[in-house]
Amino acid sequence: MSADLIPNKAFFDTYNEAVLIFSDKQQVIYINPAFTYLTGFGLQHPFEMQALSELLIPDTFEADGLFKNRAYLSFSKKDGALLKAKVSESDIVLSDQSKGKFYTFNLLPGLDVITGGERKFYELADASPAMIFLQDENEQAFYFNNSWLTYTGKTLKQQQNLLWKNLVHPDDIRILEDLAPTITRRKSYSFELRLKKSDGSYRNIFVISTPLLSEDRAFAGYMSSGLDITEVKEAQNQISQLSHALKQSTEELDQFTYVTSHDLQEPLRMITGYIQLIQKNIERGNLANLDEFMGFVLGGASRMQMLIADLLHLSRVTRKTAPFAAVNINDVIHVALSHLSKAVTAGKAEITCENMPTIMGDTYQLVSLFENLLENALKFRTLDTLSKITISAGQKDDKYIFQIKDNGIGIDYKFHKRIFAIFQRLHTQAEYEGTGIGLAVCKKIVERHGGEIWVESEPGKGSAFYFSIKNNS
Repeated sequence: MSADLIPNKAFFDTYNEAVLIFSDKQQVIYINPAFTYLTGFGLQHPFEMQALSELLIPDTFEADGLFKNRAYLSFSKKDGALLKAKVSESDIVLSDQSKGKFYTFNLLPGLDVITGGERKFYELADASPAMIFLQDENEQAFYFNNSWLTYTGKTLKQQQNLLWKNLVHPDDIRILEDLAPTITRRKSYSFELRLKKSDGSYRNIFVISTPLLSEDRAFAGYMSSGLDITEVKEAQNQISQLSHALKQSTEELDQFTYVTSHDLQEPLRMITGYIQLIQKNIERGNLANLDEFMGFVLGGASRMQMLIADLLHLSRVTRKTAPFAAVNINDVIHVALSHLSKAVTAGKAEITCENMPTIMGDTYQLVSLFENLLENALKFRTLDTLSKITISAGQKDDKYIFQIKDNGIGIDYKFHKRIFAIFQRLHTQAEYEGTGIGLAVCKKIVERHGGEIWVESEPGKGSAFYFSIKNNS
């Protein structure tokens, strides 16, 4: 290869930075004296040209250039010592009008020659399971260890051009933006974000960055180490969920204790009181009111029996459960309405139901869920008004949203959360029968199916009960 192809060769010969020029055939055709001084390679002997081509071309040369924009290169001098240099690339038109590539090499301050200690560092870094990368004082990355490259599936050159670009989860970009003031102060910092893996999935990575200092204690860049903490995060979430469930169970146990000491004792006190009256009247020979008193006793017993039965029903929601299977909600609603046929006929209710989806769930519990909500819609109707109930469903993200809407008496906003607690009644037994446990059962069933339940209502304007069911199909 002739150096005559180099335009302005005299300028390059006296240029104080190392210069290397490749032909369009990816072969070295020019090395200036500064490059020879830096590396020991020159143009005097053909074998040196060949050695240099073999050194640089296989791992780094591409059809569209040796490097893209600015990169960093570690390579061997002729005597075997390793160099690290910052490389800049430009196009050049050769004297025969063919296109070549023109590169300048600038040694990194304080990092010119890779010493034995540095070589050991790179060996250890490449063997480390942590994801390690180095940046210079301008925040340009020039080294990534094997763990990082394996995780991202990128080559060293690709990663130098990217770093965080296209790898960070879009929702986590702000985390890097918020770090800018800290980085400017040249202090240690740490952060956590989701980073894209080679398979396209995102994992949680915790990164610690520590300043690098030169021999004169000047800031020389950052060394950063990242750890995949996805499993740790998942374990933390599971612990948090279990802790929440435990707290919820404790609250429910406290509530259950209150119920057994208050709600169940109310009918028991009535039974005891009337039995004592009966006993006293019998002792006095007064039998006139025995039938009336016995009626109260039987009513109290019936009330207690109902409370106990509903408590058992609530406990079965979490204790006696069937595995989830495909359930057609159209069939569920049909069964629920068949159980309520008398109430539907008595209220002359007009019930409209959209076509329902098939979901994964517990058939028995889903029938109980719809039955309770429909029973309430039928029970709490406005007097002298025909009941109109609509049942609909839609999908949002990974959940189905169901709605049961009525034109009944409505519910004041201050009671919207209270009604889902155990034995919380808004009306007297004389006004509306029931134990006040139905919506608590609904809440338990919905939560078991990975959803939540809520109500939108105003007094006199009807109610719309909503609940979500996770789509596990």
